[in-house]
Amino acid sequence: MQEDGDVKLKINKVVYKYIEYELYHYEQYKEEIQIERERILDSSSSLSNGMPRSNVISNPTERKGISLVESTSILAMQRIIRAVDNTLKRLTPMHKQIFNMCYVEGRDDRFKISDELHVSYETFNRYKVALIVCVAKELGINI
Repeated sequence: MQEDGDVKLKINKVVYKYIEYELYHYEQYKEEIQIERERILDSSSSLSNGMPRSNVISNPTERKGISLVESTSILAMQRIIRAVDNTLKRLTPMHKQIFNMCYVEGRDDRFKISDELHVSYETFNRYKVALIVCVAKELGINI
């Protein structure tokens, strides 16, 4: 396998597509987490019939806190966001530019992006694959 530093440049196609999907949804996940948090925090503390039930946590603040911590959708999105953020902290400014141009801005004009970054298309692809591989490793996925 080819290597770039200690990053393998070959990756399973399914893993590659999965990580790309998550990268494309990075900003959306941040928005959805905020919406979900607001929904939980703004939820009504009254029960459906107004009568207290013994199996329900009586403290509305505690119930909302538990809902925030236990929300599987929030946990899944936070895991992706954390992995991307941790990866971007470790990588070069070029990786960050490619991430922003491709996945945040949603640009798919790869040749134009490589021209704007003043790198060859092959170099652009190596940076992009290295970014994807690092995110996969941060998520604990075998490539």
